[in-house]
Amino acid sequence: MSNIVQNTMEIKSFNTKKIIDYLRFSIPVTKKEISDSQGLSFATVSNLCNELIKEGILCINSSLNSNGGRIPGLISIMPLAKLTLAINLSQKTEVDIALMNLKNEVILEEKINIFGLLSAELIIQEIYKHSSKMLEKLKIQWSSLFGLGVGVPGIFFKDNRCIINSTNELYENKPLKDMFEDVFGLPTYIENESNLLATAASLYDPEEFKTKNLIYIFIGEGLGTGIITEGNLVTGNSGLGGEINHIPIGENGFQCYCGSNGCIETELTENGFLRKYYGHEMLSKNHDFDLWENFILKVESGDKKATELIKENGKLFGKLISILINIFDPKIIYLGGSTERIFDYLYPSMIEEVMRRSIVNKPHNFSICNSKGYKNLIFQGCVELSINQWVP
Repeated sequence: MSNIVQNTMEIKSFNTKKIIDYLRFSIPVTKKEISDSQGLSFATVSNLCNELIKEGILCINSSLNSNGGRIPGLISIMPLAKLTLAINLSQKTEVDIALMNLKNEVILEEKINIFGLLSAELIIQEIYKHSSKMLEKLKIQWSSLFGLGVGVPGIFFKDNRCIINSTNELYENKPLKDMFEDVFGLPTYIENESNLLATAASLYDPEEFKTKNLIYIFIGEGLGTGIITEGNLVTGNSGLGGEINHIPIGENGFQCYCGSNGCIETELTENGFLRKYYGHEMLSKNHDFDLWENFILKVESGDKKATELIKENGKLFGKLISILINIFDPKIIYLGGSTERIFDYLYPSMIEEVMRRSIVNKPHNFSICNSKGYKNLIFQGCVELSINQWVP
């Protein structure tokens, strides 16, 4: 008997979630329209909507027509009914946090300076302090949050629940999920930043793409890839699926932190670009100067050395992308992160190399696009991560 009850509750929860997911990005609709679009009986939709209205997650607007007859009510989501605290840990000196509503909109965003905090424990405490102030400012209770979504510069290794292969040594081999939950007392969902970006990008695909097959390459202090194939995020058996940073196709033979030489991450990251342009010794002496901004200005001004480097790394991106295309056959590949402003300079040598190496000989079979506003996409990915695992 208990199994029957459990199965009934699971079905009810699944259908409830289905209705909520539909209404999150829908205009107000009638119960019949929900029933028709989601393949649920009208009675099921009506009962579940009525419960969600009582809980304050949905609302209904009814009105009378000119003859006094009642027009079917329009159901819509209450965006502030449940919130997510989205946390972006991808940078070493600052953390971006945002309160997000059910429609994936930013309610309040804050940047936290963590320079000088020398442990993950101290960083989490600082995030909690600032988050508490944000909630207090908006007069929002912690109970309004159904969880935390956290983007990490590394992999949440399912086997031991720790972060591995992180570009920030403070998070390496740390059980960040458990640490956040101990401090915040809320369910915490952790994912690699590239997977969050791919998830969010798939939600907001331009109409001309609308695909279940896409790849997001994120360039920052590290190099990561989020891969969605047939609508499913590729994570693999232990969370290592889609990792590209140690593919040995680098051409300068730089030594990687893993101990090997020629890993692609040594050349296609911020530090990789800068090491090629300024030289490793020069780079280490100018840590207080914004070398990346200066490098971008060099590219934009047509500096010869910068232009040659752009062609070289554009070709490397092309080599990497051709590997991904030949394995996963995506419809669209996004490049996002630090390269947003120099994408147009990278593109010519990139696409030339892709077409030379890819089994696809017509560029209209796939597209390589610049993704802008990656920080907001990470927030949106955090919301989807939390909502996907939320059981109403």
